[in-house]
Amino acid sequence: MKTFKSVTPVSLAHRLASSIAALLLITGAFAASTEEPPVPAVTLQQLMAIVITDASNQVWNAALLEPAAGSDKPSLTEEQWATLRSAATTLLVTPTVLLHPSLAVASPGAPAAEGSLSAAAIAELRSNQWAVWAAQVSILQQSAMAALNAIEDRDYQATLRAGDTLYGVCDSCHKLFWYPEGQ
Repeated sequence: MKTFKSVTPVSLAHRLASSIAALLLITGAFAASTEEPPVPAVTLQQLMAIVITDASNQVWNAALLEPAAGSDKPSLTEEQWATLRSAATTLLVTPTVLLHPSLAVASPGAPAAEGSLSAAAIAELRSNQWAVWAAQVSILQQSAMAALNAIEDRDYQATLRAGDTLYGVCDSCHKLFWYPEGQ
């Protein structure tokens, strides 16, 4: 019969701290040895179509939930809250890719959406107005964090407000970089 040593909370904490420290050293050494971060495997257009649009729609569609009988606001199920949490988390991590300097706007030869600028024009705008791009991405991340906090708190009204902010930043970014007026 195999016996196990007793693990005290202090020794467990030391083991955990040592493991985390080793992981940080390993990742730090890897990061230091890599001159450039890996190029994203998706384009901005793909990221928007496949990831950001779906996640954003999940948060925005929380406003479309019908109230339960006798209630003045929707009562979300655990599954609905989990779906919202997943969407907000997805939006929270996308800025890392959006701010990658090598993120291509579209695949070579991909047609521009009707009314939008070409991929080359969007890339040029993004490059020339990087500070504006980065600010838009930061607001996206902040609104995703606000949505995630509201979702974790099960605060429906705060979730809706975060969704409104999210919609505003998406609309603003599209007007600045995808469908600029007068261009």
